[in-house]
Amino acid sequence: MAGRSRGGETGIETDGNYIYTTKWNGYEFYRYQMDGTFVESFTCGSAGAVRDLAWDGTYFYGSAANTTVYQMDFDAQTVVSTITAPANIRAIAYNEDDGLFYGNNWSEPIQVFDITGASQGSFATGPSASSIYGLAYDNYCGGKYLWAYAQPGTIPADQNWIFKIELPSGIETGISFDVATVIAPGIGVAGGLCVTDQVVPGFWTLMGNMQEKYIWGFELGTSGPPLSDDIGIQYIMEPNSGSGLTSTEEVTVVIRNFGANAQSDFDVYFTLNGGSQIVETVTAIINGGETYNYTFNTTVDLSDLGDYTIIVCTDLSGDEFSLNNCKTKLIEHSEPSTSFCSPTYSTGCNSGDGFIGFAVEEIQNLNSNCENNTGFYGWSEYYDLGPAILFPGFTHTFTMGSGYGNQYVNIWIDYNDDFELTPDEMILTDYWIESAGIFYETDIEIPAMATSGVHGMRVMAVHGEAFTDPCGFYIWGEAEDYSVLIGNNDVGNIEGYVIKNSGGSPVSGASIVINSGTYSTVSGPDGYFEMTDVLVGNWSITCIADGYNTIFGMVSVSNGNTTITDFNLTAPTMDIFPQSINIIIDPNAQSTEIIDITNNGDGELYWTAYVEKETDEPKDAWDLQFSFDVQAASGGLGNLGAACDGQYYYTTRWNSNLLHKYDLYGNLIEEFFIPGVSGIRDLAYDGTYFYGGVSTHTIYEMDFHLKRW
Repeated sequence: MAGRSRGGETGIETDGNYIYTTKWNGYEFYRYQMDGTFVESFTCGSAGAVRDLAWDGTYFYGSAANTTVYQMDFDAQTVVSTITAPANIRAIAYNEDDGLFYGNNWSEPIQVFDITGASQGSFATGPSASSIYGLAYDNYCGGKYLWAYAQPGTIPADQNWIFKIELPSGIETGISFDVATVIAPGIGVAGGLCVTDQVVPGFWTLMGNMQEKYIWGFELGTSGPPLSDDIGIQYIMEPNSGSGLTSTEEVTVVIRNFGANAQSDFDVYFTLNGGSQIVETVTAIINGGETYNYTFNTTVDLSDLGDYTIIVCTDLSGDEFSLNNCKTKLIEHSEPSTSFCSPTYSTGCNSGDGFIGFAVEEIQNLNSNCENNTGFYGWSEYYDLGPAILFPGFTHTFTMGSGYGNQYVNIWIDYNDDFELTPDEMILTDYWIESAGIFYETDIEIPAMATSGVHGMRVMAVHGEAFTDPCGFYIWGEAEDYSVLIGNNDVGNIEGYVIKNSGGSPVSGASIVINSGTYSTVSGPDGYFEMTDVLVGNWSITCIADGYNTIFGMVSVSNGNTTITDFNLTAPTMDIFPQSINIIIDPNAQSTEIIDITNNGDGELYWTAYVEKETDEPKDAWDLQFSFDVQAASGGLGNLGAACDGQYYYTTRWNSNLLHKYDLYGNLIEEFFIPGVSGIRDLAYDGTYFYGGVSTHTIYEMDFHLKRW
């Protein structure tokens, strides 16, 4: 088969129920039906940047081109355990006959190791197979062999070779094949590799992933006949995670007849969060090898926000293979989305693609370059700029430039505020930025029926190809998200006075701000302020003055009218007794002192305090201040770097993507990871961000609070 890949995938493996692929530069895994139909993307615990995959009949295995091999349960979507391999592992295969793994990184020797990570030997690659990305074990066609999917050339047309290697010697058999001679690779190069007999009945298939392009399969040889009676759940179609789930969600599953005999009148059941079984009978006839979509008559209540676990199983009398009877699905009922979907770029704007600047009306972002401020390649959000005020039926000039030529640009405005960008919301299609370093201008007319109000806008570029999907996978380019205000040409005024709540005297110099800066002014000596020609609508309004409590509110503006909005500002006072405390504390001792703070004003008081050490008595050099066992606290090996922000200690793991957070007493608070960052050695802290590298020239600037770089 030659099915179109969603892109961005490298590894490949199957358990006979689904085909799975990995994402080399992210944490996603992708699930396909055995016919190549895309099912879903998901994450699997802390596993990320996995290159190739192997399957041992129960768990999947893969590595991020380092010595950590993840043991993963794709049904539960968790990391079960990890294996420390003898060397860095990119390509991986599993020998179910001897319980051994084979793995290597590019052209390095292929390592043989067991489930504990203990080395069982190795053998050199070559002379023909080099730059190996995928491995697959083959004992199905006479003898034991290893297939390698490699990139020995310098262009995609010569980077799609498969080689057959004899086991246990590791000697190439001389059998090789250039996949590019039957599948045009375009930009695709060799990725992962596996062997299965579940794609074409009666045949073993060597299946590979041509990165960014195709999943392909070649016939290896004939396989044995299927079981007579074997039926199971292939996939739970509904319900799905999301917002707005109801109390009457349907449960729909795909049932597959894995056996040769036709089946009907068998039971199927589901449980929700471990509750009672809901049993129903399937009366339809399902022939051998066919699938059937079944929707239960009983619905489920998912109306409360939270996580749900649904398990669906078949119950066929005389079923000869029970391991495929059940499937489990985790469903999350979440709050409605507050941002657009994440576009997926493998390189993004890191090579100059995308935008070096963008501007329209109040949005002036002409020196943005490649910020990646969301932590994802090729995606930045600039909701703090503008919003740009646009009018229905009017033409506005949009300015944009790129650091790399041949960029196609689309722009969407989310008129209905559902955070889904649809074709009818597109205001610019396939605009071409021909050359790098030049700012281009294009005039765009806003549709006459555009909905007034504040909306999100996505400006998106893709190198070298026209596109329509604002959430799709691409190699080079960038997406930038902004806010725009669609006006309706109707305006009104706002005026009022800012006075002290106590006594009523005017407050001069107070800042009055609408919609985070769309409109602003300051009060005069008599406390009066005025804003004219404010667009009709409901606006957030803020009044700020030094020494007073800030007031937040809403104001409604109607056409041709003046809205009166007055502000009575409250102010706290801070009376402290005593004014100072001078104490001497002996080493390893503590002291409790009481300070009375009184607020005699009419507003809320917020305060902070700190201790100033006036003397520094001499002490012995190299006195130990503290220590704690991070290995015992974190439960893991490889703790390396450390830094403190004054509230928490943080440590890194050189052999994984995990970071650990401790309180100041050494108690583990949490472990977390930052997408796209793994193997950090040491840490530094500048008062705002943490910094670290992975023994390369790249230093990551990381926000540990938002967990992104």
